[in-house]
Parts: sequence; structure tokens; C-alpha cells
Amino acid sequence: TLRHIDPRPGCEYGEETIDVNIRGDMTGAQGGHGGGDMRLVADFLALLNGAAPSLSSTSIEDSISGHRIGFCADRSMRSGQTVSLA
Repeated sequence: TLRHIDPRPGCEYGEETIDVNIRGDMTGAQGGHGGGDMRLVADFLALLNGAAPSLSSTSIEDSISGHRIGFCADRSMRSGQTVSLA
């Protein structure tokens, strides 16, 4: 569900529900990041079997940075405070 600011008087925000069911992915918005988790596993297994890295492959440094951002976002959401990555 995408929420956006609604500037009309008396309105806080508007909502739009987006189904991420793409390219035959039957899990849609309710499972596994729209099928992304299973695609990552399939990419990893293909890499182990000698395939070239896919577009979703990242360096360990980029992966660590992405996880740090996610952890800080979770902490910010729980505390209601801005969290610095530094």
C-alpha cells in the first residue's frame, strides 16, 4: 500500500494498493517480497552452479550497507526518531 500526502483540508494522506504480482509470480503482494526472495535464491544457486552473476548480485560491501540502512530504518520506525548511519 502506497501512502502519499494529501494536501486537501481535513485529509492526512491518500492510499493506493498496488499488486506486485508480476511475470507469473503467484505470491503477489502477500508473500516473499512479491517473489523476490525466491528469485534471489534461484540466482544464488545458479551462481553456485557456474552461471554468471545476475543483475541482483552485489558486493559484500553493498550488501552490508543495504542491511545497515534497513536496520536503521527499523530502529527509526520503532523509536519515532531519526537514526544516523554514522
